[in-house]
Amino acid sequence: MNILKHLAGLTNYFYDSTNNKIPYIHVYSCTDGKKFHPVDANGEGKARVDDAARACILAFEIYEYTQDKTALETDLKWIKFLDYMTDDNNLMLNFIDEDNNRVTNTQSYYPGGAWWSSRAKHAYAKAFAVTKDDAYLTKYTRLKISEAFDSDIASILLIAGMEANIEEDFQDLYTLAISLLESVSVDGYMVHNRNVHEMHMWGYHEFEAYIITRKEKYKKMFLDCCAWFDGKSQLGERIYNRLNGACRDGIKDGKLSKDCGAESAIEAGSVELRRIILQEQSFKY
Repeated sequence: MNILKHLAGLTNYFYDSTNNKIPYIHVYSCTDGKKFHPVDANGEGKARVDDAARACILAFEIYEYTQDKTALETDLKWIKFLDYMTDDNNLMLNFIDEDNNRVTNTQSYYPGGAWWSSRAKHAYAKAFAVTKDDAYLTKYTRLKISEAFDSDIASILLIAGMEANIEEDFQDLYTLAISLLESVSVDGYMVHNRNVHEMHMWGYHEFEAYIITRKEKYKKMFLDCCAWFDGKSQLGERIYNRLNGACRDGIKDGKLSKDCGAESAIEAGSVELRRIILQEQSFKY
């Protein structure tokens, strides 16, 4: 299984002020046709919690399914980046700059932002669920979000809470679940909240829907999504490479992107893992 191979290739290290070795995953990379070269996010930084947290979650899922110790070892390295990005107020920052400093002075990236903080909480909760190390549970419970959020973030926090599975969270998880149910539009679509009429894709996960219901329509929709990565698109070219875990960032103006960023590798890798599980009919439910 090569799902994490590209992400491992995007991983580099630096040493913090106390000489701890901190890994980070480059946000973007591009290919010259022979190999991939890391590329920084223009005006933002070279690595971010948004990617590291999701990479951790994916690696933990792979370990749960395969018991591959390499996936677990990689995971326990990546999660150190989240520790580094947590400030003294238990608020998570998102980007580091070229000098490995935490970026704090931009309008878009600030302590405790909902997207990266919720994903970091999910990563810590997953780490606790897999390793049973109470240190991760402490980090999960202490990490705070500094702004209001809608249903897309609530869904991440609900999954994180279910992973942590601690009794003192149950009432809050129930409240989150109710808020998700109430965010369904009058037309039956998942939206950020009932005041928004534009459908949003955060609520649609065909693999999980099939696992729960065993309805073939969800299985077909999931496999159709998998086929898109294999080239069944308007362009007709393969987007995901199963040999190295790299995924092109998309199709624009009728052309396949040369960029193969961390986010694309993570999302495509998540789909690939679920495709393998479905193919092998190896469900835990």
